[in-house]
Amino acid sequence: MFLWLFLMAKPSGFNPPIIILGMHRSGTSLVAGMLHKMGVSMGSSFLSSDKFNPLGYFEDLDFLGINKGILENAGGSWKKPPAIDDMLGKSKKFLNIIHETVRKKQYIAGKRKWGWKDPRNCLTCWVYAPHVRDAKYIVVVRDFNGIKQSLINAHGDTEDWNFLIKTYYDSVDSFLLSHKNESINVIFDKLVSKNHSRNSITDIINFVGLSEKKMKIAVRAIQLR
Repeated sequence: MFLWLFLMAKPSGFNPPIIILGMHRSGTSLVAGMLHKMGVSMGSSFLSSDKFNPLGYFEDLDFLGINKGILENAGGSWKKPPAIDDMLGKSKKFLNIIHETVRKKQYIAGKRKWGWKDPRNCLTCWVYAPHVRDAKYIVVVRDFNGIKQSLINAHGDTEDWNFLIKTYYDSVDSFLLSHKNESINVIFDKLVSKNHSRNSITDIINFVGLSEKKMKIAVRAIQLR
């Protein structure tokens, strides 16, 4: 009990979180995995890999659980996004656990860069905002049809994927416009392209504040995808 209170009472001075945003099947797992392999603390317990993502999702289970709870509490899910006002209006019960989880992850990371990835944060970022005011956002963007086809392959053609993709990115655009946080767009198709990959990796490394020596690790992570 006393240790937990100590963790939560640690003074400011930690690195700001790096939050990866992007629609499901847009390439957020690739970016999160790349950062993880370059030494960024992206979590210690991840969502299990499956046939649709055999290399892993790199989604921290703590944040994933919180995000599912926020959406469900507002009467929605990742496929049925609730209105932003509904999420904010019903989010009070999650504020303490968000605060405690952020502080815990900061403490675990220590002096290392840290962050997390969950596409649901495209929607729930509004609820997290007061607890991560200095966060830096990496927005992963992929060819619209590429996202849609990947969603159909994984989940079937049972949803209005066009509308859903637009809803996720509209939420991100509105959030970043109103909150003025540092952000960078990473274009998935360039990141995995032989001609543009290194430039994209360099942009990410510079934005996050990592050493250029991490380039080889990042290139290898992309080659293994």
